[in-house]
Amino acid sequence: MDLRKAIATKYGTKPENVYVVDIDTKTGTQSAICAVQVYDDTQTAQRVVAKHIQIRNLPPDERKRVKEEQAKKQEAKPMAEKPKPAEKAVGKPAEQPKAEAKEEKPKPETKRAAVAKKT
Repeated sequence: MDLRKAIATKYGTKPENVYVVDIDTKTGTQSAICAVQVYDDTQTAQRVVAKHIQIRNLPPDERKRVKEEQAKKQEAKPMAEKPKPAEKAVGKPAEQPKAEAKEEKPKPETKRAAVAKKT
């Protein structure tokens, strides 16, 4: 949250319009490279930014509440039954139709000149 607030003050916008997409740190250093997206208004940001990024940028208590709501929705949805595979006949395997052979175009004939050797 501190990073979002710092970026928001630097660009003169609200922290709700700033989304941290990625933070890349280097081993053994105290620096990081951040990918941050800053939007003019909240509606544009909500349309453009992926849902999982929006949830990731919420405060911890709101993030937990949203994830619980999503879990309840998942439980409420009835699971679609998978169709049972057709029983296979015992004995000869079923013959599969062979692909039709493509018509071959006649190749153009090449003419070679006879070379006579002089001895």
